[in-house]
Amino acid sequence: MIEAVLWILINGFFLYLAWEYIGLLWRPKQDRKRRMLLVFLCMVLWGMVNAGCYTLNHTGGILEAAALLVIVFIFVAGVFILGFLKNMVEEKRQLDAYLNHQQMEWISRQYHMIEENQEETRRQRHELKNHYLAIETMAEKGDIPGILELVRDLNRELHRNVQQAATGNVAVDAVLNYKIEHSKAEHIRFQLDLNIPVTLKVKDAVLCGVLGNVMDNAVDACSKIPVPDRLISVVMMIERKNLFVEVTNNYDGIVRTDPFGNLLTRKEEDAHGFGISQIQQLLKKNCGSVEVVWSDRQFQTRIVFYQVI
Repeated sequence: MIEAVLWILINGFFLYLAWEYIGLLWRPKQDRKRRMLLVFLCMVLWGMVNAGCYTLNHTGGILEAAALLVIVFIFVAGVFILGFLKNMVEEKRQLDAYLNHQQMEWISRQYHMIEENQEETRRQRHELKNHYLAIETMAEKGDIPGILELVRDLNRELHRNVQQAATGNVAVDAVLNYKIEHSKAEHIRFQLDLNIPVTLKVKDAVLCGVLGNVMDNAVDACSKIPVPDRLISVVMMIERKNLFVEVTNNYDGIVRTDPFGNLLTRKEEDAHGFGISQIQQLLKKNCGSVEVVWSDRQFQTRIVFYQVI
């Protein structure tokens, strides 16, 4: 009776662990080979547990001790690995939620800017007739200074809401225009050289997350130096079906690293976003890579997304 209860308890606990593993790792888009490997691994471990139970109940001495050790090791290792996987899945869920939130925020801002520009264009077209009449009247009176002043005012209005990023790629335009708009208070100058197609074979959330956080780091570094030196350059191009992104910013020359040479953030603990190490992990999972180089005045982040067209 005791042996039967022990066998039921051991198998019940193993079935619970197996069910938790399958729930975590059985993904809809996972290929068939990985699913079968998962099932095969569970069956092998189940066989080892039952072989251990049989040996434990029908032998003694060294074999009994070895069987007990095997059962305990499988369960302890299974519990620890399950906890690790749950933590990893939760971190991924939180990262995906963060990236999706950022994407929606930036794209929403992009559409808001487009609406503002369209409204401004309609207003300017409505007033254009009046401006022409004013210019004509001042020309007839020979008021050249008045004409020049009016033309300058019109030119300032035309460039007031111009979007600097206009590639047609919603994700890229949304991030860059959002960052440029929100950096006006810092008086940072931007130089953009963007030559990319409208559609790319990379998730918009990943593209927004990587580009947005690199831009955040660049803006944060620029804000620590004198206003005349605040400059960020963004270059994006396609070469051999790969997307190359190069973000270069001036900074104060201070770089923090750990004993292993990894970069450390200078942001406050409660600051949003994430650093180079998280960007590296995100790119590694989404067919990309990142490299950083710096001199005493400039910091450059080079990113590659592979096979995007």
